[in-house]
Amino acid sequence: MTALVTVYLKRAILMSADSLEIEIDSYETQNIIGMGITQKLFLIESSGTGISVGGFSGWDDKSVADILREFVNSASLTQKSQTDIATDLSHFLSKNYPRLQSRFHLSGFDGGEPVVMELVYISEGNWKLTRKNARSDGTLDNHFLAMCEKETARHFRLHPPDFDAFAIDDAVAFIRKLYEREIDLVTRIKNPPDVAEPIDILVIFPGGHWFESIKNREEAILDRASPMKGE
Repeated sequence: MTALVTVYLKRAILMSADSLEIEIDSYETQNIIGMGITQKLFLIESSGTGISVGGFSGWDDKSVADILREFVNSASLTQKSQTDIATDLSHFLSKNYPRLQSRFHLSGFDGGEPVVMELVYISEGNWKLTRKNARSDGTLDNHFLAMCEKETARHFRLHPPDFDAFAIDDAVAFIRKLYEREIDLVTRIKNPPDVAEPIDILVIFPGGHWFESIKNREEAILDRASPMKGE
């Protein structure tokens, strides 16, 4: 299980992911043979698109970072809308990795408008893409999207904070509180726990972005050209 949390506001989007990777012997038996740390939160700098991923951490000898970097290198994304980029990723996965059972959050701004999408594996070669921060009438919401235990999500949906009044610091604090509750829960009910720190957090706003916390910036940026060692 991966935990992903995306908080979307009118002027900022905050994306986050935990770091635990569980190694299994095969997709059929699902026997756990190892545990480690992996990157699950990424950024396409040229388009200002954040991508977080849960589910399969790779396919064959490629990590999910390799797969996303292959996608970014396959086409120019700088002049495309955030919805078009998410659609392109859906088509890319369907064609090249049709059995990659993963879920993605994709977020960014089209001008001043925040766009939050969820891309979910349904069946082999079949993906469902849904915009999450806009109602059917086009009204934009301030809220959160989470991939986590149902009990954790239920708690925060039954006791929601006032997202309309949130500043970025409030959103960061909310994300950390949700992960704290999620990690406490899985530590009590699962052996081994399947969500763990460190928690990576990306802040996106119109015309810019920054990592509030990141364990591997070089790996997280998908279109970074030959970064200097130690940068």
